[in-house]
Amino acid sequence: MKTIKVSAVLALAGFAAGASAQTAGTSFGNQSFTVSATFTAQCRIIAPSSNSLTTSYTAFQAGAAATNSITMNVECTRGQATPKMSWGDASAAVADATHESTGLTNNNLQYTIKAERAAVAAGSAATASSTLTGTPDVHAYTVSATFLAGQAGSTTAGTAATRTLTLVY
Repeated sequence: MKTIKVSAVLALAGFAAGASAQTAGTSFGNQSFTVSATFTAQCRIIAPSSNSLTTSYTAFQAGAAATNSITMNVECTRGQATPKMSWGDASAAVADATHESTGLTNNNLQYTIKAERAAVAAGSAATASSTLTGTPDVHAYTVSATFLAGQAGSTTAGTAATRTLTLVY
């Protein structure tokens, strides 16, 4: 995790409302204070549009079959490096804009699953003079799968293949 230290110095002039009753010309002095926070940058996944990639496939069909696409946004601390992607193994994460992996469904159909990242939408900075707290950088992702043409498959029953997209930041 990345840690960023934020510091600011505030000056205190006077001691609040009671100070006005004092004799003119009397100095009470100034005291400086340091304000800081230990800050941990992070990313978070905003709920995807779905979590199921589906299509219809007929054995030996002539063309590939594409699934629906799923979209999701990942919000990150402003200025943080773009998250790397991996299909399961975080140590194999890559910074590519597109990341693919192949697998087999329960009925022995080979597929390619793909995650694509669009350009980042930069967030806005917080300001001290207003109530604006700033907005995150937003990374938009699209996930889809394609089944190859001409596959026989099998009538094996079971559960659908589950794949995990791991984002490393």
